[in-house]
Amino acid sequence: MKECLKVTGDCMYPLLQEGDEVLIEPDSRIKMGDVIVFLSNGFLQIHRALLVLPNGWILQKADRLSNYSWIRKEVVVSQVRFIRRENFKITIDTLRSRLKGLLSGYKAIVKKNLTKTA
Repeated sequence: MKECLKVTGDCMYPLLQEGDEVLIEPDSRIKMGDVIVFLSNGFLQIHRALLVLPNGWILQKADRLSNYSWIRKEVVVSQVRFIRRENFKITIDTLRSRLKGLLSGYKAIVKKNLTKTA
């Protein structure tokens, strides 16, 4: 079942902006680079899946933040398919969008780890 959620916060900026509406759809086939909606401490979070392991663990990260963490696949509620911003509908369920998000996510993780060792 597809649903719409209104975005609050800026942790996925520039992909998602305050006030955007996202069309979400449950899908058990989570792939690297997908933008996922998951439950954390009673709140819905929208972050990117950077790595999906066969044992059900997902490395997730917000695009704008350098922190990342592991979550279980069971806490994932759905995936973002489209963004509605003003009069535009943006498709993000594409290979290009996933790859762009993955590169950005890994770059932030590498940069964070390099500054720790310097």
